Amino acid sequence: MNWPATNAAILHLWAGRAEQARVELLALHQRCTERGEESDLEFITYYLVAAALALGDITTAAAHVEGGVERARITGTDLAFGTAQMTAAAFHAWVGRAEEARAAAAESMQRFQAIGMAAAQLFVVRAMGGLELSLGDARQADRVLTDLTAKVKAFGFGEPALFRFHGDAIEAKLAVGDRRQARVLLEELEQVGGALQRAWVLAVAAAAIALGSIGVRSPSAGSTLAATTTTSLSRARSS
Repeated sequence: MNWPATNAAILHLWAGRAEQARVELLALHQRCTERGEESDLEFITYYLVAAALALGDITTAAAHVEGGVERARITGTDLAFGTAQMTAAAFHAWVGRAEEARAAAAESMQRFQAIGMAAAQLFVVRAMGGLELSLGDARQADRVLTDLTAKVKAFGFGEPALFRFHGDAIEAKLAVGDRRQARVLLEELEQVGGALQRAWVLAVAAAAIALGSIGVRSPSAGSTLAATTTTSLSRARSS
């Protein structure tokens, strides 16, 4: 794995430069394929799917998911199956296929548990939290994302060491009326955004402040607001 190049591609994805990230990830995907680096390949595939979804390219994202699942069948390892199903769970959750997302998540968790990859399970939990929020089950989303927040802190990961989740976690807290904990998460986000000057972090924090001021009428309201604000700031920063 070319970690400097991989980290750069992921950072570009987080910064809203999805097309640049996709080009870089595709090059890494090809390199892993040529060298037979199967485990690294599935890790890259996860972010390739995220980049495709960020660009609205659901067809390509689905093809990457299917490719990962097929490779897992060939290699037959728990790591390959766990990672491929982790990616599938994130994809199905994104497009709203609840049953498929839950089935993929269950298999991924089982595979990761079998080989002791506790940190990898966090990706699956994050996908399920987002799924429950998008389905309108704020209480279940809050339970899942509260558990995720605790586990991420226990591992010592910051935001966004693995993935973005604070926005959804804050939205879920507001939706269930827990403004005190929403404020705790918001302050953490503002601290990171201010210290590291991460525009998208500050954008999500601003969206959360707005939600707290106007109240949450529907679970999708915050995601839409946060996504719109983040996209606007990312474009402004790169222009």
